Amino acid sequence: MLLEALPPPVMLADATWALCRELVIGRESVEPGVLPDAVRTAFAKNLGAGLRAVHALVPPGQAPVVRMAVGEAPSCRGLQVAGVLSSAVPALAVACVVSSEALGAFLAGGETRLKALVREGVVEVPAEPSETASAVATLRKLERTGASEKQRVSAAEVALAVLTGAGEAGADRARSKAEAYLRDRLEEHRSTAGRFELNARLHPEDKRSWEVDLLCRPLRIAVEIDGYHHFQDPERFRRDRRKDLDLQREGYWVYRLLATDVLSQLEHILHTLDTLIEARGREPGGREPRHGHRHS
Repeated sequence: MLLEALPPPVMLADATWALCRELVIGRESVEPGVLPDAVRTAFAKNLGAGLRAVHALVPPGQAPVVRMAVGEAPSCRGLQVAGVLSSAVPALAVACVVSSEALGAFLAGGETRLKALVREGVVEVPAEPSETASAVATLRKLERTGASEKQRVSAAEVALAVLTGAGEAGADRARSKAEAYLRDRLEEHRSTAGRFELNARLHPEDKRSWEVDLLCRPLRIAVEIDGYHHFQDPERFRRDRRKDLDLQREGYWVYRLLATDVLSQLEHILHTLDTLIEARGREPGGREPRHGHRHS
């Protein structure tokens, strides 16, 4: 009765006010992602008016972006639907992901209003870096295979730090995340569990000695994790070559890998370490070399 007595607000279109009344009076409960019957009816009567009515109910700046499947080239029906939506509600953000080849085929031939609209709205998106694609694929695989929440969260932190880290501070933060993640995976792996120390000094009593990311003293294996832009810094490159040489003089095998590899190449890393551990076990006397000499 109250709604019947109220005049439509001046700022609302008739279609929006009618939709409000239907939604309030009906008070239907719908599942997330399902349109109420009143909205479906509004769309069926007049798609443009219905879209404008629904859009007017959303707080300014809060409307989601509508992503359309582009469809087969050269017709690209998704672009045609996007054009209808944009014409009905100009303030609505509509997006279609289309390859440059398919877009070229669509824009070929005579000019139309839709082609002009599409051409005006083209946003060039750089190709996704392979590191990003690998990280995303790894995160999806962890979820698909039922990895623990702790491991999935840790992997996501590594991916975020590695892919967004910029400058020396960002690179160091990404590397530390990768080191901790790999240490946890080594503790879960049977042949490496309990063998590697995180951020260990080559000579604990000497604070000036090299610090190694992951160090296995009994088997003389050193694992070093480098940032994505690590080798673009000449001084860091020289420093690491000196470090590698000093470790080799001490009888260590040095295994270097990129921070991104701890996600995308984890199985390969574990397999490589397995082979190194096995090789150490085959050395004469079953003991590792020390200071360039083998124990007998």
